[in-house]
Amino acid sequence: MHSRFGKWALALTEYSLAFMPLKAMKGQVVSDFIVDHAEVETPQLLVELKPRRLFFDGSTHKESSRVGVLLISPDGIPTKLKYRIEGPSFSNNEAEYEALIAGLEALLELGVTRVEIKGDLELVIKQLMKEYKCIKENLIMYFVIANRLLKKFKYIDIKHVPGIKNQEANDLAHIASGYKISKEKLEELVEVRGKAKATRLSPSDLERNCLGYDNEEEFEVLAIDALTNTDWRVPIIEYLKNPSLNMDRKTKYRALSYVFMGNKLFKKMPEGTLFKCLGENEAYLALSNVHSGTCGAHQVGHIMKWLIFRYGMYWPIMLKDCIEFAKGCQECQIHAGIQHAPASELHAIIKPWPFRGWDLDLIELDEERLRALEVLKRQKEIVARAYNQKVKGKTFTSNDLVWKVILPMDKKNKALGKRSPYWEGPFRVLKAFSNNAYEIEELAEDRRILKVNGKCLKIYKPFMHEVKIAKT
Repeated sequence: MHSRFGKWALALTEYSLAFMPLKAMKGQVVSDFIVDHAEVETPQLLVELKPRRLFFDGSTHKESSRVGVLLISPDGIPTKLKYRIEGPSFSNNEAEYEALIAGLEALLELGVTRVEIKGDLELVIKQLMKEYKCIKENLIMYFVIANRLLKKFKYIDIKHVPGIKNQEANDLAHIASGYKISKEKLEELVEVRGKAKATRLSPSDLERNCLGYDNEEEFEVLAIDALTNTDWRVPIIEYLKNPSLNMDRKTKYRALSYVFMGNKLFKKMPEGTLFKCLGENEAYLALSNVHSGTCGAHQVGHIMKWLIFRYGMYWPIMLKDCIEFAKGCQECQIHAGIQHAPASELHAIIKPWPFRGWDLDLIELDEERLRALEVLKRQKEIVARAYNQKVKGKTFTSNDLVWKVILPMDKKNKALGKRSPYWEGPFRVLKAFSNNAYEIEELAEDRRILKVNGKCLKIYKPFMHEVKIAKT
């Protein structure tokens, strides 16, 4: 009570007053001052320079279908979405479209106007880029809805990427499918989403549903591929419809092994079975489904032809197209084995006399020195001949597209494990040096320029559809 506070407390007792020490008033006063004197800033319009990136993937199982979407902002901030689609499961292609539509709707809700779309299913990507026609009835509605949403963006860039670059979206789809996750945890993580409406379409249906296509011309892209003058089936069908037409002998002979029924052309096989004849676009779809579609095992060309026969489909150059498709598959190329055989021949170096490397010479040994030189030359020729028998030469020229081995060799990605790719690229050859050395430039965004040995490179084989486009 001898302190200053004690004296004041004693003096105030006659007035029935109680002393309360100051506690946290200082911070409150500061916050009140900031609130009372805050300046209201006018909102500024932000210019969106970099587009958002959209990665999508779908997963189908016995019970239901799930989708995963990865959105990356211009600052590199990821947003992950996982959905379970209501209703019974459907095809993998439909699941991919569901994932794409979910991602586009999420971006539009955020007010995004610029987007880069990246997916690993080539069929969906090529259909969006109008390189493939959408001829499957179960995909037409998805195709139209996706195009309607794409029209709302000011900038669109659609790219097909290998599965390794779409791994995170694929993992989200697997998580949504309950892969290695308990059911209780799954219900907390995954949001339920309704399936896109599916109906039998006509131009009037499209107009009524406000899908953006209300006339026959714009609806044509959705129709089943019509026969063109370049279609190999046209002369055969015309002759079978009207045998009195003046056709060349070759066409008449070929028509003997075909049957035209129900507005479709069939090939009569020696066993008496009928195989449906496919046009160019339908053949592309068949090749894609057999090679890398649902349950596709990335088989080689001859096995692909056998599988297509099993499905009852036919076109004249099946084997050639199957081989080209398998060789041009991007996934097969980046996972192909590394060539360990030497890529260039061995050139033996023979010194004119022993110890020349040390600038030494031995006197009075001319005959023995010449004899030893001959023996050494024969031995090195034998070694070089045996070595060169194993050589598989690889030479490249300027502007060639190549794959490069991921160095160090046999390096595994922690996420992919044994499924890690062995090759990366493609790269373009800028310059060729001596001794099979090259300067290459990466075609991706990084644009790396490297100098590598030719044994670490292999030729890039374009996808079959890229070859067709280049020719036309």
